[in-house]
Amino acid sequence: MIFKRIELGNFKSFRGRHSFDLTQFRSGLNFLTGKNQLEPELGANGVGKSTLWDALHWVLYGKTLDGLLAEDIHSWSPGPQNNDVLEEGEAPFPPNRGRFAPPVSLATTWGCLELTLANRNIQVFRSWRPNALEIHENNTRAVITQEELEGLLKLGPDSFQQCVVIGQRARMFFDLRPAEKLTQFTEIMDLDFWQDLSRAATDKSEEVRGTYADTEREAVGLEATIEEATRSLAAEREAGKRAAVVRKEKLDELGAALGQAAAARERLLEETARLKKELKEKQVKLQQCTAARDQKEPVEGPRKKLQQVQSELSAISGTIRGLESQSKRLDNIKGKCPVCGQEAEPQHLDGERRRLAGQVKSEQTKASLLLSAQAKLRAEVEGAERKLKAAIDETEQAAGDELLASRKLERANYGIKWHGDEIKSLNARIDEIKADRPQHEKRIEEYTARLSKLKSKLDGRRKELHELEALLSALGFWVKGFKDIRLTIIEETLNALEVEVNNHLAALGLENWSVKFDVERETKGGTVSRGFQVFIQSLTSPAGRMIPLEAWSWGEGQRLRLACTMGLANLILDQRGIKTNLQVWDEPLYGLSGTGIEDMIELLQDQARETGKQIWLIDHRTLEFGFDRTVSIRKDQRGSHIEV
Repeated sequence: MIFKRIELGNFKSFRGRHSFDLTQFRSGLNFLTGKNQLEPELGANGVGKSTLWDALHWVLYGKTLDGLLAEDIHSWSPGPQNNDVLEEGEAPFPPNRGRFAPPVSLATTWGCLELTLANRNIQVFRSWRPNALEIHENNTRAVITQEELEGLLKLGPDSFQQCVVIGQRARMFFDLRPAEKLTQFTEIMDLDFWQDLSRAATDKSEEVRGTYADTEREAVGLEATIEEATRSLAAEREAGKRAAVVRKEKLDELGAALGQAAAARERLLEETARLKKELKEKQVKLQQCTAARDQKEPVEGPRKKLQQVQSELSAISGTIRGLESQSKRLDNIKGKCPVCGQEAEPQHLDGERRRLAGQVKSEQTKASLLLSAQAKLRAEVEGAERKLKAAIDETEQAAGDELLASRKLERANYGIKWHGDEIKSLNARIDEIKADRPQHEKRIEEYTARLSKLKSKLDGRRKELHELEALLSALGFWVKGFKDIRLTIIEETLNALEVEVNNHLAALGLENWSVKFDVERETKGGTVSRGFQVFIQSLTSPAGRMIPLEAWSWGEGQRLRLACTMGLANLILDQRGIKTNLQVWDEPLYGLSGTGIEDMIELLQDQARETGKQIWLIDHRTLEFGFDRTVSIRKDQRGSHIEV
């Protein structure tokens, strides 16, 4: 943490813009004094010596060393109210050097601190009205929060006042009450880190105990569940054995029914083969009978001939009747013959009668032959008709036999199908029983799988319990271990601080004096007694007796305060890993004798030489001492001015 330049505007007694470049000073002890031209009777008081460092603190922490902020730090010094009448170099605007150039006015209080942090060259800019806090780096600017800024600085305001700028009215470490000392010491050493770790270990231990209890309850529940599942598994296995017997009996029953159905179907298949053969024979016979029945010629031929003969007989009978009629007509004929038209001579009539009688006889002969043929044909027709009727009857019988055989075959085929369906149904039921594993077997597998999971889960919980026991043991160790580490750090730090403070006491004229620090200790009951106590032993104090700080005079106490502050400043910086080029002591000589003042100045000079710092001593008195540089703050009607 290397401080380079502080620039401020309209800050308390500094009206307009002012700059204090620290890079122009080398390491050493520098004296900052002042002259009050506005109120000469005040001498060097009220000129703004402390204000310069107030501005530095305000830029970094947003408040002065005394805790002032906002309008309390705005410039109240009399002076011009118009920018145009300000002297050159005192314009109320921040300088534009590539770092920042926000437009501000006399109504704005601002400050800019240029410094190096962790090899980063940055400018911290803060203003009031308008309020702003920015970081400027590499010609870029970024808004930053106070928390982020203190994170970069690695110092809070209290620690800063104990090691960098020791303010005029700042309460030194020895001025704090024991509880306040402990609070600041805890912050400086970051002792809450170990306390927080111990507390976190305690909280974690409680959490683990809760987890252990939950896991243990779960393990007990798992054991009970496993026991119940084991009983259920045994019961299912017994039930499964009984179910297996019933299942086998069912399969045997279905197997027997399947055998019977198959045998019946086989018999029907054989019967069907026989019936098919018989049906074929019946069908052949039916075809033959039908063919015989459908033969019309044996009946129709004779029947047609008979009809023809009967027709001829009818015609001959008519002819004979006609001839006989003609013959009878000849008996009463007179005149011409009605047959031939000749004269009806007796002789002619007799001749005609003989001719007609001959014709009648001829026709009768024909009729006789036809009657004989008719009788034969009738007999032939009757025989054919009898044969046809017999063929029809035989055909009907054959058709009935064929129908009966067909129905028998149908019944046999139906029986085959029925038994086939029965066989399929029985096989399906058998396959279903074989494929459908018994519920008991399923439940046995489920219980077995569940038991396996439960046992695996129980093993996991037991392993977790074992790990939690080990973790509880480790946490129990660290609950106390972190406290022990904290107490060890406190003890070692206090020992080192005692050595350094005692060395400074000797340099401040308190030879053979010693400081003893006592801080919190763990009691027998495991609690911690809190408080930071300071005890002093001198040549005049009773042997072995440590005297409280409050028992000493102001001059002695001031030397003790200064020695402690020097030792604490080094402790803070070492603890934070900070190297700085600046330390400011504001009015530290109050209450010291002339010799005490000389001892303090010599000690500060030695410190500056050994640490390579710029140490600034602020005092309102005129000190005749070999300071490396002296800077004065002059205050007039236009406000405070820095004169190097």
